[in-house]
Amino acid sequence: MKVRIKKQFLVTLFYLVTFPSFSQGWNPLPMLTQQSKAAGNMGGEGCQVISSIAIDGTGNLLLMGTDVGGLYKSTDGGINWKPCNKGFKPRGSAYTAIDPNNNNRFIVVGGNSSAWDWHGIWLSTDQGESWSNTLPKKHGIDAAPGRGYNMIAYDPSTFSGGKTNTIYWSAPSDVTNGGGLFKSTDGGQTWVNLIPTMGGSFIAVHPTKGYLYVGNSTGLYKSTNGGTSFTQLFATAILGLAVTKANPDWLYIVRSFDIELSKDAGATWTKKSGNGLPTSAANGGLGWTRIHCSPINSNLLTITNETGAWYDVPSYRSKDGGDNWIKPTYNTNYVFFPNNVAARIERPAFHPTNANIIVSCSGDWICRSTDGGDNYSFSNNGNNGVLGGYFNFNPFHNNIILICTQDYNSTLTTDGGATWKYLNVSGQGWGGFNYGGYAFNGKSMYAGNASGWSNPRFLYTSFDGGQTWTNTNLQGSGSD
Repeated sequence: MKVRIKKQFLVTLFYLVTFPSFSQGWNPLPMLTQQSKAAGNMGGEGCQVISSIAIDGTGNLLLMGTDVGGLYKSTDGGINWKPCNKGFKPRGSAYTAIDPNNNNRFIVVGGNSSAWDWHGIWLSTDQGESWSNTLPKKHGIDAAPGRGYNMIAYDPSTFSGGKTNTIYWSAPSDVTNGGGLFKSTDGGQTWVNLIPTMGGSFIAVHPTKGYLYVGNSTGLYKSTNGGTSFTQLFATAILGLAVTKANPDWLYIVRSFDIELSKDAGATWTKKSGNGLPTSAANGGLGWTRIHCSPINSNLLTITNETGAWYDVPSYRSKDGGDNWIKPTYNTNYVFFPNNVAARIERPAFHPTNANIIVSCSGDWICRSTDGGDNYSFSNNGNNGVLGGYFNFNPFHNNIILICTQDYNSTLTTDGGATWKYLNVSGQGWGGFNYGGYAFNGKSMYAGNASGWSNPRFLYTSFDGGQTWTNTNLQGSGSD
């Protein structure tokens, strides 16, 4: 036994001496191609569902939440990203928000696909360097109307003592220890449940007068007294709403394949044409939903069409207040994994002073527009959230590593992680369920591949650097 202990110690010492950086902490290793590196990118594969993106009043600071990949922030207008999860216990978030009057203060609705006691409201007062769980609530991330809907709203008119004091949260409908419409009057430190039946609603606050708008399956409601009482404005289901600082009395709402605009805080309404938007949901989905408006151009809008299929959720853009719409174009250069352009709901963050700049997402990667939403391009540097499993280092070629991922096939580096190559093990193109792999050299390798979650794994081999793969029909002992 003493001999074995000594050998283990010597091996440990060897690694500490050979790789001293390990003792100093970990560095991110985002995936990127040689082409992307040559273009000056640091890389970022993304690969976790983006739930929301918040932007501050300068346009430089952004906060992005994912479903199970934690939180990221950018300090250069959404060009580069880094994690900000110190002290943040949830694996992901359902919504992110930044105090409009003090960008040191973040509010995040912690959550992921499973419900845990430490979800709920998390507050940071130092731009995400530390976090506290000020309102623990056990909930998942996909409760109706789903992740990323307008569930947090600040009342900018309540600024005092260095912070915006009044904040509303429409807690998801699956909260097991009390959902509903919550209100804080001390910047998110403490909360009260105003109306338990108003959980899972879209909410917005009038930018100057503090009116609270709530939209849900029973209709549209307005409060002029901080949520003490409400007047119902519509009795049909509301699928989205948006206000704008450019015209504070304006309020956009979305109903079933219908967009309405009020220019007098909900007193009267005008129907918008919606030209260019689909007139039905191919797979029985909600159709038009989640409308967003620029804070400085009240005619610049985005909207999502939920078809009912998770892989088909296209977004549209209007520059004339909702009468005419187009689909944006997404430049997929430098996107490492298949991008699933239409597969994810758009989460736009409009720049507060330049209407041409919008930071959003396409698939599971951040993109950025500089022409008001007509065209988007890769802006995902630093967002390295791919979920991998166990992997092995090659003892004979220490620059060669094959990593298998839960949803996105596999990836190979032959230069120690400086650049990577996407491996389409499954043959599905968009991704695949790969677990356990190894590269003998740059040509010969194997990976476990399953046809879906919880399905059996089979051994696949390649002898041409991952260009083609063969199913050996040898089944592994476990599923994904």
